[in-house]
Amino acid sequence: MFGTLARIDGVGSVTIGWGQEWTVGRVGGGADWTFQAHLRSRALHVARTQTGWQLTAADRPASLVSLPDPGDVHTLELEGVCLALRQPHPWTPSAVLATSDGRRSAEGSDRLLLACGPVLIGADPHAHIVIPDAEETIVLFLDDADSQSLAWRTLPADVRRGTPGPVNRLALPALIDRDHMRFQLERLEGPPPTDS
Repeated sequence: MFGTLARIDGVGSVTIGWGQEWTVGRVGGGADWTFQAHLRSRALHVARTQTGWQLTAADRPASLVSLPDPGDVHTLELEGVCLALRQPHPWTPSAVLATSDGRRSAEGSDRLLLACGPVLIGADPHAHIVIPDAEETIVLFLDDADSQSLAWRTLPADVRRGTPGPVNRLALPALIDRDHMRFQLERLEGPPPTDS
């Protein structure tokens, strides 16, 4: 997983994991999204499949979860950490795995964006990160030229009538500062080594 941390004014910190598979676990256990809680080192493995999401908890058989509608939510309790998985936007497979009990990860975020496609941030009510006062929506995606770099463009409030903005490439760390929306992006280093 290639990870970034987004620090969004008025929202807080959000971990974005770019890829097809992610792990949730305790700090020092080699997971992509870590908690100080009493979790196993790799308590949950999440993978994108052709038809949805495969969730494999350390103490349970794998389950296949389909989220056909933008409002659908799948909840699970993971060793005392309550999580909710939702895929908010119909035209991107990216989803949000969020704590539903107020806990924050070791990185300070309360959600992990499972970015297996574009991520929407801003005014769109189906965005992965909704910013109520924003006047536009930003689409954040992996740059085609380099799968370890990011790019972004704006979408007008009414996508059917407006024209998307130009593609802007990012060098991390980066600051995106728009009317009513400001956030910083920084690269997260890979997970720490697994405990021996």
